[in-house]
Amino acid sequence: MDRTVEGKYIPLQNYLKQLTSSHVTLSFSEIETILNVSLPQSAYKYQAWWVNSLKAHSHASTWLEASYLVGSVKFGKYVEFIRKENAEVQTQKEESVKELDIRDGLSNEEMNYIESLSEKVDKVRDFLINDMPSDFSNESLIVQYESMKGFRRIIGNIDNDMSFLGCLLIKEFLNQRHLFADLNMALKPQGSPGLDVDETTIDGKRIIGELKTTYPYKENDFG
Repeated sequence: MDRTVEGKYIPLQNYLKQLTSSHVTLSFSEIETILNVSLPQSAYKYQAWWVNSLKAHSHASTWLEASYLVGSVKFGKYVEFIRKENAEVQTQKEESVKELDIRDGLSNEEMNYIESLSEKVDKVRDFLINDMPSDFSNESLIVQYESMKGFRRIIGNIDNDMSFLGCLLIKEFLNQRHLFADLNMALKPQGSPGLDVDETTIDGKRIIGELKTTYPYKENDFG
């Protein structure tokens, strides 16, 4: 099947196509030298970026079309590429890595949400350092109001952010106990009506749940 690889990754694909070894290990710096461009930050942080699935990431065709699979990844250090021996072995390995990714990885949408939270944290840090009055209590009421308004504008709906992170904890918990074809906590908008969790396992079990990120009214009493 003819698949299109993102242009900036073609040099790596060509490099792998020229190899005949059963496996090759390349450092991140070696990969970036071959590409003549830096890898995205997601490649340094998330196993999901290296998953052997074109459905998950189009850039996976970089190694898949060169007849290699990504084996192990040591973030910031190296990536091991393993040659696909035949269609049966390829399918088994891809399914194995796919299941590993489902259990431990994040989807594109989840990674994007995490990136947006990271940017928000950076903006909050900059605001507190550069724009928030150092002696807040002695400022005029209008300055206090404007400062808090600016802070509020940056943090947005922090309850939704907390809820999303809580859903990722749920995902981690569920993936340790069940297998799912696809478990993506970023598909349902935070704050929208309906169950936080309504998923079906590979063996047909339905799991539903509701997340509450509130402080208890009393110890051992949610009120």
